Amino acid sequence: MDEIILDMFQSAALGALVLVIGVFLVNHVAFFRKYCIPSAVVGGLIFSVIMLLLYEGAGVEIVFEDTFKNICMNLFFCSIGFMASVSMIKAGGKMVLIVGGLIGALIIIQNIVGMASVTLFGLEPGYGLALGSISLAGGHGTAAAYGEILVEDYGLVGADVIAVASATVGLAIAGLLGGPLARRLISKHSLKSDEVEPEEVKDSLLMAMILLAVCIGLGMVLDQIFTDIGVVFPSYFGGLILAIIVRNIADMKGYELPVKEIETIGWLGLCLFLSMALMGIKLWQIAGLAGAMIATLVI
Repeated sequence: MDEIILDMFQSAALGALVLVIGVFLVNHVAFFRKYCIPSAVVGGLIFSVIMLLLYEGAGVEIVFEDTFKNICMNLFFCSIGFMASVSMIKAGGKMVLIVGGLIGALIIIQNIVGMASVTLFGLEPGYGLALGSISLAGGHGTAAAYGEILVEDYGLVGADVIAVASATVGLAIAGLLGGPLARRLISKHSLKSDEVEPEEVKDSLLMAMILLAVCIGLGMVLDQIFTDIGVVFPSYFGGLILAIIVRNIADMKGYELPVKEIETIGWLGLCLFLSMALMGIKLWQIAGLAGAMIATLVI
């Protein structure tokens, strides 16, 4: 087996190219737009198939350096923390609690079904988590992050691949069901966005980067504390928690944070992270898991 090893910058450059290809395809293929398939997912999965062909046909494996991918992952999840405003949740009233309760129940059911199903196939229950809420409720970002933990810390070979593949199936089904329903509700109730774009772009992009960098940096310290007491979270968890704390303290004190800029930086991080995560998945590792994966997803 021959290996082509790409360093951090080469991996980032290839990830950007894969993302560009995904953007091009989404812009020119109506199916992807109709069912809201992200550009990073399209480009990344296509490249993973190319990786499979190289591996099986030519005996070549491309190995990526993950530093830049992990930076993008942390940027995205930290930006999510800044969106978690308690005051906004309160404004949602009882409906937020109802929806939150339903989602919580769904997560539990997904994990019970996933673990029970893979056990029938003689697999470790951890694979059921990869096929359950990690991918179907968490989406591609959570699937890629937790998938690495299942592989590296628990030795579940291919768990990262089936988690990402399951997230893709979940996304497609969500598009098939949610897209038409959303369009029907929008048309029925004549809904329009009331968001008003600011007339001037504030000079707050630097502050957004500072807030993200500080929360991510201090979050690594928090992650280490969790690790020391035996609690395993992805590397983004500490930064996400600190971002939630900072956002809500700012709300209570009446400080205005550059939320729009933070959201934009997080979205950019998500695009590159997904592109790099998906292009590196090793499809050949799930040949023996395909039956269990398909059966579990059908259930």
